[in-house]
Amino acid sequence: MNILKYIIFPFIFLYSFSGQSIERILDDKWCEGKKIHSFAGGPEGDAFAAIVAAGMENAFKHTGADGKIIYSGWDTNKMLQSVRESISMGVDGISVMGFAGNDAMIPIAKMASDAGVLMNYMVVDVPDVRKTYGGGYVGADLGSQGYALGEKAIRDFDFKAGDKAIVFVLTGDYSRAIREDMVRIAFEDHGMEVVVIDAVTLGVADPNTLIPTISAALAAHPDTKIIVHPGGQQLGNAEAYAKAAGYGPNEIYQIGFDTSAQVMSGFVNGYVHLTADQQPFQEGYLPVFSLCQRLVLGLGPISQDTGVGYVDVSNYGATIDLANAGLR
Repeated sequence: MNILKYIIFPFIFLYSFSGQSIERILDDKWCEGKKIHSFAGGPEGDAFAAIVAAGMENAFKHTGADGKIIYSGWDTNKMLQSVRESISMGVDGISVMGFAGNDAMIPIAKMASDAGVLMNYMVVDVPDVRKTYGGGYVGADLGSQGYALGEKAIRDFDFKAGDKAIVFVLTGDYSRAIREDMVRIAFEDHGMEVVVIDAVTLGVADPNTLIPTISAALAAHPDTKIIVHPGGQQLGNAEAYAKAAGYGPNEIYQIGFDTSAQVMSGFVNGYVHLTADQQPFQEGYLPVFSLCQRLVLGLGPISQDTGVGYVDVSNYGATIDLANAGLR
């Protein structure tokens, strides 16, 4: 039995022709023949990209779209070149992360528009691109998510003015750095002292490369109460960072963004204490779903704020099985 026939209300239509009503329910292959390329951002197997890819894979299965997942190793130039190639190949739709920024994505979006290729964006928004060339955005409102995470950490851990925090911020690329920088602003608005460290992209591909940086920062600032990590890859390595710097479980708070099996292990072992869940499965699934609706049914693009929840020490047990399965 196809459960989608019962849960996807937008696909049920009533038509009236010559006084007759016809109920029409789209089947499993309702998007068959539509070529969609989806960009998972990181390398294959990356803790975050793998969950995004799981969303894409399920969307391809549920719609019947002729889909392909493309990995870019978090290399902006590689991703942009691959998007150009997909457009040149004559695909029908593309879902891509906006971390290249508005300026870099505008000529790509124009190229897609001129070729009749529909675009949908995820994870990092490109509002200027969407304003000019259309397309939806599935992902967190990064600025609001970051500030809210900072406020929650202040409440949960009872921080006081003067308490010290280390916050990783990707300097020089504010479209990607805004959520971490807004954590900084929330802390500073509360009167806390913040040490900012550049969240070099190398730490995404191999989080262990940041061990010397974090150890040195903690040695220079031994009164640090909390570290804010810029992504699930780094947060999932929280135990290694703490141990390398001589900290045991729950001796320093570590928080950040995203969920994964590694992040859940950090909760279990007392090295991760709070994360903002931007639901990467939805970020992979919904853009494909939206592109199919637009291509087959002529509907408008879907935009969805996915950054609406938190995982912390009180509720991670409800997420751990799904995270270990690569779905959260």
